[in-house]
Amino acid sequence: MSSKDPYKLRKDNAKEDSSANPVLSDANMDALATMLEGHKVDLSAEFKAAVSTLYKKLDTINSKVEDHEVRVSSLESNANATSNKIIAFEEDCFKLTSKNTKLNVRITDLDRDSHIQPAYSVLLGAPSEGPWRPSSAFSP
Repeated sequence: MSSKDPYKLRKDNAKEDSSANPVLSDANMDALATMLEGHKVDLSAEFKAAVSTLYKKLDTINSKVEDHEVRVSSLESNANATSNKIIAFEEDCFKLTSKNTKLNVRITDLDRDSHIQPAYSVLLGAPSEGPWRPSSAFSP
């Protein structure tokens, strides 16, 4: 046995089996070919169904991503608009603060200058008794 190659032994055995019963081996080959073709069709159908399901899921995910993209861009544009409004508001507050400071300085100067009292008493209706201060005309 060691003198013969094991591959040749298997080949010889296969020839003997197929030559002993040629009808059975042809039927087996046809059945195997038919079974193989059936498996190919089934696997192809399963693969197509899996790919179709995958495409449907990907389409759903893609539509959600596009929807979120629209929402995010809307949020970004609103955030930019709000930021611009806040910057403008801060600038206005700074201007008003500086104007308020200037007006407070002027009122303080007017309070110190009592020689202007007659003009303000005519224009603003200041009281005739006691020391008159222009800031009292603006207080409630």
